[in-house]
Amino acid sequence: MTFKIIKPDDIAAFYGFIKQVAQTLKAQIKQGDYSLVALEQSLNRLEFYKKQYTVLAKSSLSMKIAEAKKVVAKADHLAIEQKLANAAITLLQGDIDLLLNDFEKLKKTKVHRKVHLVVTNEQEFLALSYALTNAWKQSLTLEHRPKISHFIADSDFNQVTSEALITQADLVIATIDVKTASLVDIGGMDDLASVKTRSYGSDSEKQLKHSYAQLLKAQLASARENKVSSVLVAKGSPYLLADYTQLADVVLLNFDDRIYNSEHQQHISPGFTAAMAVMFAQQPLTGRLPVSLSVE
Repeated sequence: MTFKIIKPDDIAAFYGFIKQVAQTLKAQIKQGDYSLVALEQSLNRLEFYKKQYTVLAKSSLSMKIAEAKKVVAKADHLAIEQKLANAAITLLQGDIDLLLNDFEKLKKTKVHRKVHLVVTNEQEFLALSYALTNAWKQSLTLEHRPKISHFIADSDFNQVTSEALITQADLVIATIDVKTASLVDIGGMDDLASVKTRSYGSDSEKQLKHSYAQLLKAQLASARENKVSSVLVAKGSPYLLADYTQLADVVLLNFDDRIYNSEHQQHISPGFTAAMAVMFAQQPLTGRLPVSLSVE
C-alpha cells in the first residue's frame, strides 16, 4: 500500500494511515504472520544506513528560514527569472504595432489616457498596475501617466460599474489563468488514468474560476462593443483560449505567473513586466509556440 502527500490535507490523513499500518502489523504479529524479532532487525538495518547516508541539519527552523532568505529571491536570481520571462512571452494573436502607434501619439499631447484592468484578485491588480506604470514611465513622460480603473473579481466590485468604466477607457488589459494540472499536481504518471475524475482546488476557488471566466467574457465583449482596444495576458495553456481570442484584440501568453513582494513592498510579476515591456516596444517579442495553433 502506498500513500501520497500532495495537498496540505493529506498530511493529517497520512498520520491516520501510519496508525492503521501499526495496528495491522500488531495484529499480524500477534497472529504469528510476522516475527517481531525479524521486524526489529529490519528497523535496525534501516537506522544503521540512515545514520550512514543521511545527515540532518542541526540548525533550528528559524535559522534555516534565515539562511533561506539569504538565497531565495535575491537580485541575481530574480534577474535570471525576468530574463526567462522576457524570452517566453508570446503573441498568440493580434497586432502589437497598432497599440504602439496609439501610444506614440501621446508623446505629442498632454492627454491622460485611461486604462481599465480586469483581474482575478487584488494581488494581480497590484502587480499588473505596477508593471504597467513602470513601462509607461519608460516610454512616456510622467505627465502622460495613465489613469487606471479596475475590476477585481474576488471583491464586491460591481460588474455594471466596471462595464461603465470600460466605455470611458482607451485600453482594457485583462488577465486569465488557464493552467491545467501538471503531473506534480496530479501525483505522477501512475495517476494520469484517473485525472479526468479528479478535482483540484476548493469549491470556492472553482466557483471563482468559473465565475471569472464568464465575467471576463462580458468585460471583453463590452470593450469590443464600445470599440475600446483590449489586451488579454493569459497564463497557462494556449489550447484553452478559444473563447477569449474571439473577443480580445491582442492575446499575450505569459508563462511566469509568480508574484512576489519586493524590498519596497511592491508586488512584482516577471510575467506581467515582460508583457508590458512588449506592449511598449521596450523588448522584442521572441517567444514562439512549439506547435501551430489556429485561433479562429
